[in-house]
Parts: sequence; structure tokens; C-alpha cells
Amino acid sequence: MVIYYGEETWDGPMRLSDMMDIPSGFERFYNDYHIQLLEVHSTTGISFKHQDNFNLFTMLNDFYNSSKILNSKQFKKRYPDLTVWWEVLAAFGAITRSKKVMDYAHANEGSEVRMWAALERLKQEGIEEGIEKGIVSTIVNIMNNLKLSIEEAIIAAGVPESERDNYARTIRKLMK
Repeated sequence: MVIYYGEETWDGPMRLSDMMDIPSGFERFYNDYHIQLLEVHSTTGISFKHQDNFNLFTMLNDFYNSSKILNSKQFKKRYPDLTVWWEVLAAFGAITRSKKVMDYAHANEGSEVRMWAALERLKQEGIEEGIEKGIVSTIVNIMNNLKLSIEEAIIAAGVPESERDNYARTIRKLMK
């Protein structure tokens, strides 16, 4: 089974024969099985027997169908009492590449967690990422406009001393 959580509709192979050329005369030894495909973004209406699977795919479907911008207040209103096991939340965090959600899941290992609380962390992570990108952009603009070194531009941007090395590494990576 292939669980596909890409944003676009699956356009990959659906049969083994779509992936390889079978030499003439070998067809009788070849099992051309059909791929069992589950596309996360189109699982609305699918009935899952296990509640954890239903919760995970409901959350992922909402995530993918919202252009990756989930409003935790709206989610709380739609699912006020939705709690999930930490493993479900960890899977959601891994698929959406959210370190804060995964950290929150692991901090609650062995218990259930409220989903909207985890989404608050995902939202905060996005805000922090946006702020960091804005600061990096500002530093690069200062460097280019004032012809300053990375370190000089970081100081000119008013970056706290405790964060300067981190921003310097980030900008050096960008400049490679």
C-alpha cells in the first residue's frame, strides 16, 4: 500500500508494469499487481475502522485542504473535544514536518492530547519561521545596501548577541 500525502493528485505508476519493462517471454513469471493507493488529501468520506486512523487522516486532510494554514481557533470550534494519542500527533508532525508538534507529542508520550493545542504550536512554529526569514532578509539587505560584512550587518540589524552566531550560520549557508 502507498500512503501518498503530496499536495497534488498522484500521477505515479498504478501497476508494477508501469515501473519496469518486462522482457519478452517472461510475462508468465511476472505478477503485474495493482498498487493500493491512499491519497491523504482526498480521504474525505472514507470510513476508517480504527479511530486513530480516522483522526490522523481527518487532520491531514484539513491541513492539506487549507493551503497549510490551519486556524487553531477554527479547528477548536470544529473539533472542540478531539483528543488523539501522542503517536497520532507524532505522525501528523512528521508528515507536516513540524518539529514543535513532534516535540509536543513526545512530551506527552503515553497519553492523549488535545489536537487544537498542538495546532497552536504548529501555528507558532510558522510565525517564528516567518520572523526568522524576515530577519535574515533584513540582514542580507543591509549587507548589500551598506556593503557590510555578515557580522556587521547582524549588529546593524539589532540582532541580540545570543542569536548572532545562529544567523551568521544561516546566512553563510544561503550564500553558498
